This record gives sequence, structure tokens and C-alpha cells, in this order.
Amino acid sequence: MAEGAGEELEIIPAHVKLLRYIRYSYVCECCEKETGEATIVKAPTPAPVIKRSLASASTVAHVMYQKYVNGMPLYRQEKDWANQGIVLSRATLANWIIRSANDWLVAFMGDNEGISA
Repeated sequence: MAEGAGEELEIIPAHVKLLRYIRYSYVCECCEKETGEATIVKAPTPAPVIKRSLASASTVAHVMYQKYVNGMPLYRQEKDWANQGIVLSRATLANWIIRSANDWLVAFMGDNEGISA
């Protein structure tokens, strides 16, 4: 009896989802009665990659990878995002790249590599 095995590659398309972080505020009523001051406690949220932006670390990494490794211009990425139901302008994508490079790559690489902001 012989055993046969086969292999095949399967592509799982990119999956885009919006993560919403909901924080609840709690007041310690006992503390308020004892000290007269309300102690408010909130759960922390993850620090954003870019403040006041929808960009996550994985999203910025994907845009940069597509642009610099795969050579995909931002106007084509804009269309690719639109095909997935996400409206992002190429100006937004460019701002994500510029801001992330200034905030993260320059700090990471330092002046050793001759990178300037």
C-alpha cells in the first residue's frame, strides 16, 4: 500500500477591519464621600501611530511596503483601497508615510545613516 500526498498554495485576501476602542469611566463613590473629590478611573487605550488618524501600525507598514518594496504608486494604492470599500486619498497615504518616517524611522535610525527630518 502506498501513501500519496499533495500540496497546494491558498491565497487568503487582505482583510480590513475597523477597530473601535471603547473606554468606560468609573467614579469611586466611597472616595468622593470621604474626601469630597471624585476619583475617576479610565482604562488605557493603545497609543496611536499617528495622532487623530485611522492609521494603525499594520496599515502604515502595508502602505510603505506596497510603495517601496512592490513599487506601487499611491494613486494605485488609492484605487486598491477603494476596491475594498475604504475611501483614502493619496494625500492621506502620503501624509501617513511622511509622518511615520519622521516620527519613527528618523528616531530609530538616528543621524548615523545621514537621515534628516
